[in-house]
Amino acid sequence: MVSLRREVGLLGLIFYGFGLIVGAGIYVLIGIASGLAGNMIWLSFLIGALLALFTGFSYAELSSLFPKESAEYVYAKKIFGKGIFPFLIGYIAIVSEIVGLSVVSLGFGRYLTSFIDIPPRISAILLISFLALINFKGITTSTFFNILLTIIGVSGLLLVVFAGIFHANWSSFNFFETPSLLNVFSASALIFFAFIGFEGVANIAEEAKNPRKIVPIALIGSILLSTFLYMLVGLSSVALVNYKTLATSNAPLSLVISKAFGNLGYLYLSFTALFSTASTALVLSVVNSRRIYGMSIYGELPKFLSKIHRKTRTPYIAVFLTALISIFFVLLEQIDIIAEIANFGILLVYASVNLNLIYLRKRYPKIKPSFKAPLNIKNQSILPFLGLATIFFLMIFLKPISLLIGLVTIILGIIFYYFLQSKKSKFAKLHSQ
Repeated sequence: MVSLRREVGLLGLIFYGFGLIVGAGIYVLIGIASGLAGNMIWLSFLIGALLALFTGFSYAELSSLFPKESAEYVYAKKIFGKGIFPFLIGYIAIVSEIVGLSVVSLGFGRYLTSFIDIPPRISAILLISFLALINFKGITTSTFFNILLTIIGVSGLLLVVFAGIFHANWSSFNFFETPSLLNVFSASALIFFAFIGFEGVANIAEEAKNPRKIVPIALIGSILLSTFLYMLVGLSSVALVNYKTLATSNAPLSLVISKAFGNLGYLYLSFTALFSTASTALVLSVVNSRRIYGMSIYGELPKFLSKIHRKTRTPYIAVFLTALISIFFVLLEQIDIIAEIANFGILLVYASVNLNLIYLRKRYPKIKPSFKAPLNIKNQSILPFLGLATIFFLMIFLKPISLLIGLVTIILGIIFYYFLQSKKSKFAKLHSQ
């Protein structure tokens, strides 16, 4: 039987997580967060990172026990058994990230219009198609391109840091100036969404070398690396441009870079934003095809979706299906409304992972993972409980349309589950006769 290749090392895994986290979101988010937290944006990023780490440690422990593709589905299935709950978690993760791929690709298209007069939808379709080909070529090729795209993309953010270090007046800068301490926490809730993406590392575990050891390290490492970069970018931004001015800008980082390097800096930042969005889109393409493959292997989705190409060792049908559905969403006029499923969906998936770890520790107290979440009281870590509390708190900040579309997605998932079950039942009866 043809299987996936274990070719991704620790550095490649960290870049998968880092590339997915540090996408286009920071380019807009920095302005809104600065307006809330003021010069204390560095603390908001630190708190946001802690909120992400609560769930990150749950992923790390579970991935050391079950290093499989379609991680969240596998965790729920192994702990709770087969049924509608694991299916819905896997299904919501797939839908959320396919929509995410469409939205990020459209973001790429919008950045590209600064350089080439081409409709964003056309650019998005071309990007999705090109990345599907890279994904199909193999995990080594995908890893190489992701590292390359991420390095170029992050160079724009490093230029912001460089500008802050050498052009800001640090002697008169007040690190603790803020409109309100409460606002610092409000900004951290918003900033949490800038850390979404670390879970992608767990979903390519079957292609990692020694996954039980390196996947947990890569998960936590990608969050910590992103935190360090985000804090430096945030500090540099408010040190160069007053936070009140940043809050009113549609392109806050462009404003920051222009102050230090003029129009040339602005063009370079726009150029690197293309690579940041392309990197995020590539990882979403890879991760989502592995989610589909993983659920197919366990019989939750049609078996043909788990077919592996003999030469490239990639789940090629899942790769191109991901691309086709993403292109379909790109072509929809109401894509911005549909995109609301992404935030709701990923929060629901995170909640399930924290719940899985709590239940695992309770039901199997003698289990020995190679990586264990810290801060334990008796047999339970307090981190998944904090992770659950964080997620329920963050759901308050979601738009009503996010919750409505999320509910509709769950209902459609339930219908889809029972449709697949009925097909399996008919197929089994046919073969038993």
